[in-house]
Amino acid sequence: MKKIMTTLAMTSVIGLTACGEKDTREDHIFTVEVEVTDTKGNVQKVNKDCKQLSSVCSASFDLGEGSNKRTFLVTANNKAVHGDELYKKAMLVSSKEEEDRIIDSEYRQNITISGGGFNQYDKKTAFTNVKFPENKWVPKTERVLNHELIIPNPELNEKIEELQEKRKIKYAERRKIDRDLAFGKLNKEDKIKRIKDFKKSNEEWKNLGKQLTALSMPDVKVADLKIRIY
Repeated sequence: MKKIMTTLAMTSVIGLTACGEKDTREDHIFTVEVEVTDTKGNVQKVNKDCKQLSSVCSASFDLGEGSNKRTFLVTANNKAVHGDELYKKAMLVSSKEEEDRIIDSEYRQNITISGGGFNQYDKKTAFTNVKFPENKWVPKTERVLNHELIIPNPELNEKIEELQEKRKIKYAERRKIDRDLAFGKLNKEDKIKRIKDFKKSNEEWKNLGKQLTALSMPDVKVADLKIRIY
């Protein structure tokens, strides 16, 4: 009987310890979770656990393949409402573990979606970060946001790069003709011909520039996102 009672007591202690660890984790950890459903119906779920007092917590995921592969970050930025009080509490504890367990009762939270792997040098192909309005968030509560992820058309970037390369070639051609006219030993007929060549090349270079300016494609939807903060 004594052995049975001892076993039951040990089991209770282990159970309390496990519960205590779980409660401690819930007290100072929050999670950013993103469920991603692409346009083909493929689903992936990513999440990131962070300390509640961390100012930034990001969960990342990839979409597309090869040269069209893009990486996205869903970031929750927490700002403690009672920052001064937390600072005073942190000054009184004696260990990093104790400091990590200090949390606020309320946060000002901003959620942002950012994208990497885009051509940021051209406004048409650059990804514009999505910023949700600041919202109050209380630990152990759930915040859910649904969002359609829209990006610049991948084909647009390919066409822009193609036109830029053609323009680069024309520019080099134009410069060579210009040098020939300035420093080459040309007779009258050759000089007249090179002047015509320069005008033609220059006009083609300008036209490519106009095509670049006029080129546009509608943005495309790549996924539906369900963002959970808890």
